[in-house]
Amino acid sequence: MKNLIALLLILVSGGVFYYITFPMYGEVQTLRAKKAEYDQALNSSQEAQKVRAALETKYNSISPENLNRLEGFLPNNIDNIRLIIEIDKIASQHNLTISNAQVTVAKETPTAINQEENVMVIESTDYGTGKFSFATSGTYEQYRSFIKDLEESLRLINITSLSLSVAGSGTPSSSSPSVSETGEDIYSYTTTFDTYWLK
Repeated sequence: MKNLIALLLILVSGGVFYYITFPMYGEVQTLRAKKAEYDQALNSSQEAQKVRAALETKYNSISPENLNRLEGFLPNNIDNIRLIIEIDKIASQHNLTISNAQVTVAKETPTAINQEENVMVIESTDYGTGKFSFATSGTYEQYRSFIKDLEESLRLINITSLSLSVAGSGTPSSSSPSVSETGEDIYSYTTTFDTYWLK
């Protein structure tokens, strides 16, 4: 009789372990694994917050003047009017005046073909490109100094084309070039450059 009771107790304990304890053990293991994932995510989040705080500290340590210079170097939009004013301001320092200013924004064009879906794919970039062209007239030294200052300005530009011609004297019957007060010939210049901005 004692052996039978002992056997029954063993069977009952085995059933409890198999049907109750074992499934609960599996759930505990799953919960432990999820906890480890959450702990790792929390640690990563804390690290990210530390990095963000460090970057904010660095950003806040930059003077407003330098932030404005950075904005001028690579703005977040093309801002045609501001660009024309900036170029005209530099030109005026050399007694030049710009005219026929035109800004053309480059459109994104398909760069690849998706063979599976038979469609054109446009690969977008993080920056936009535009062409700025304008005309001006003055002596060679004036124009050369103007271009030098333009290239050394904060705006990121890449001069792509430049043409010049002799400026007329303004008399219809005359084909002789105009002359400055210093006796230098005056030329007409057409300049085109690429400019960039962050999207």
